[in-house]
Amino acid sequence: MVEDFIDTTKGEWRGEMVVEELGESEADIVKTIPIQQQFLLIDWGYTKSRIFSVKSTYHLEMRLKKMAKGEPSRTNNENGLWNEIWKLNVPAIVKNFVWKATNNCLPTKENLLKRKVVELALCPICSREVESVTHSLWSCATSSDIWAESVSPIKKWPSYELDFYPLWGRLVKNLNQGELEKVAAIMRKIWLRRNKFVFEEVFSNPYKIIRTVLDNLEEYQRAEKDLVCNLSSAVSGRAVVKWKRPSEGW
Repeated sequence: MVEDFIDTTKGEWRGEMVVEELGESEADIVKTIPIQQQFLLIDWGYTKSRIFSVKSTYHLEMRLKKMAKGEPSRTNNENGLWNEIWKLNVPAIVKNFVWKATNNCLPTKENLLKRKVVELALCPICSREVESVTHSLWSCATSSDIWAESVSPIKKWPSYELDFYPLWGRLVKNLNQGELEKVAAIMRKIWLRRNKFVFEEVFSNPYKIIRTVLDNLEEYQRAEKDLVCNLSSAVSGRAVVKWKRPSEGW
């Protein structure tokens, strides 16, 4: 280390050591460098270790851009919508699907066209409208047939085109927990039916779709309830067993 070559008590270079390590010519250059008795310590205040990293610079830049731009007024509402997704009593794969839909991450024809994967954005089922997330899961005529079934929790809702994010917001606002869970599960099944038609040319009828979803959801929630009850029983059973000191020699 450089500090090993400095005599801090005298504030000068350790000449013999510098020569021994670097040689005469390099040592002469080093010894011309003035030594300050007080040094300014420079550290990076954006990491816990106070050591600079490129990653911390990126996060700092993003924070500065966010501060300069400001935040939209719907931030708190967004957090509420995300929380409504994660607390649904449905399989995790359904929650992830709804999250992708609200963030427009599904590989619809519209999104694939933007990425130059396909040449046409028309719905592969009805061939009438651009296949957006909302069209595929909500307003396509074939999707509307499912939502119009008698056991559907939203059978009287109008099927209109709008972004999926505000649509999900309306569902959260107007449906109770159980109804919202059914809608989320049905939406994923609609998307799976769409994929089955695109890749296998198989198309299931609306009643079969919605009946299968509701039966599977009921079975899942019943299994979850039984699991919670079993865990509670196991915990309460362990609570009555008290530790006793073993006899001497055991």
